[in-house]
Amino acid sequence: MGDQAAQEVAHRRPHGPPYPAGGGNVVAASGDHGREAGLAAGLAAGNHEALAELYDRYATLAYGVAMRVLGDPGRAEDAVQDAFMNVWNRAASFDAHR
Repeated sequence: MGDQAAQEVAHRRPHGPPYPAGGGNVVAASGDHGREAGLAAGLAAGNHEALAELYDRYATLAYGVAMRVLGDPGRAEDAVQDAFMNVWNRAASFDAHR
């Protein structure tokens, strides 16, 4: 299951300039908390579509942070992919009540 998820995340990497600046949903609206909990539940259930949606929502933000910290596009892309794989692999431990 993890290998398939890794392939799906890797295939979502854009071609050309990675993660366009200013794109993506940087801050979730207050009404999105239920949707976020639903995504977490989907991840915990092994739903690859939930992983794809989470990636689409936050990869741009994560890449921007990684670029500022690491200063290297390749290392930043790897860090983002690693972060999303950690989310995928640890989704079952998410506690929606915290």
